[in-house]
Amino acid sequence: MTPRQKLRLSCFTFCATVLFSCVPRPASHASPPHGDLPPSQRLTLVETVPVGTSLKPIGRDCATIWRERIEAAGTTLDWAAFYVSTRPGSRLEPVLKAMEAAAARGVRVRLLADAGFHETYPEVLDRFGESAAIAVRLIDYRSLAGGPMHAKYFVADGAEAYIGSQNTDWRSLDHIWEMGLLIRMPEIAREVGRIFEMDWEQATPLGTDPSWAADDPYRAGPHLKDALTWPLRGNLPEGVYNVAGATASLFPAFSPRDRLGAPNQWDLPLILNALRTAKDSVNVTCLTYNPKSRDGSYWEVLDDALRKAATRGVRVRLMVSDWSKRRPKIDYLKSLQLVPGVEVRLVTIPRAAEGFIPFARVIHSKFMTVDAATFWLGTGNWEKSYFFATRNVGVLAHHPRVAGELNACFLDLWNSPYAYPVDPCADYEPPRIAR
Repeated sequence: MTPRQKLRLSCFTFCATVLFSCVPRPASHASPPHGDLPPSQRLTLVETVPVGTSLKPIGRDCATIWRERIEAAGTTLDWAAFYVSTRPGSRLEPVLKAMEAAAARGVRVRLLADAGFHETYPEVLDRFGESAAIAVRLIDYRSLAGGPMHAKYFVADGAEAYIGSQNTDWRSLDHIWEMGLLIRMPEIAREVGRIFEMDWEQATPLGTDPSWAADDPYRAGPHLKDALTWPLRGNLPEGVYNVAGATASLFPAFSPRDRLGAPNQWDLPLILNALRTAKDSVNVTCLTYNPKSRDGSYWEVLDDALRKAATRGVRVRLMVSDWSKRRPKIDYLKSLQLVPGVEVRLVTIPRAAEGFIPFARVIHSKFMTVDAATFWLGTGNWEKSYFFATRNVGVLAHHPRVAGELNACFLDLWNSPYAYPVDPCADYEPPRIAR
């Protein structure tokens, strides 16, 4: 090869290299290594603030977070929903399309929902099931434990989990006060995934009867058998890491009592222990609070824990939706309001500009903060059945930053014009909920 030819070849190689480097690469959907994330990015508070109110959002927007994490999924997406309900033009539509797009690019997408509520909201689940791109199963949790599959969560790539009060419902993204947590910690995501695998194995593929074939292709992979042999770390499966020089701990917290990945993951004892150790303040919010069980008996466990905290000098604040104006719920709230050191408020979210929306314009968040440093956040309300008969998921953590953010969200609503003290002498008229 002559010197001139060598020069031409070198110039061609250089130009080709530069040109290739300028060609846009396909976007990568794989999440970054979660162990490389700084502590501040491992937990993200996620919130829905009802449109048309003066409430100030502190957490990230839920619809945005859901879409972002679905689009970032690289291998698997396991989504658990009480039900799925949408309407054209809603903010849930891009989320559902992101699920379909994830399946189209090769992500294994599985959607688990409550069998009973499928009869009420069949459209989206049937559409997904008919496409065969997304595996859909329904679980009859009432026959297994006595209550519904009430949990709302997802696990992506086995490395991050989302837990929150938001149902997969268009109303939950615009018209209901909701709270969730994005947990980018494989230690916790794996435990949440263990619960998903347990329930997935007990569920029935959409469109089949309970005698469906045992060689279903979606049984391949680390399902129930492997999930139950995953090691538990220490006395409690936890993720512990450093936050600005301090140690933060997270514990999975699930229900019902008899269907857990490990006995020490039951959420009720974790919540009670946090209440027993409270020294300064306890803030609790949920849709409903009711010490009366479905069988008519009085279930005093949580009620006593709040009262005892107040007698120790802890300031206890409980905030629930105005759906609790029905008896006997309102009677127990009145009783609690009379305890020195306990304050109880109801919340009424004003009607939307478009008019009445059924099952919306309400507070639906379920969380607790203790001493502005420890918090519980989950999917269950504070009634006995949610701990003993209903599938719920949550997390209890010692994490001052997130606990502080939750406190700020709580106080923003507590001090808003939408919250008002329970009057022990008042006769309350229950609000309109359904059509």
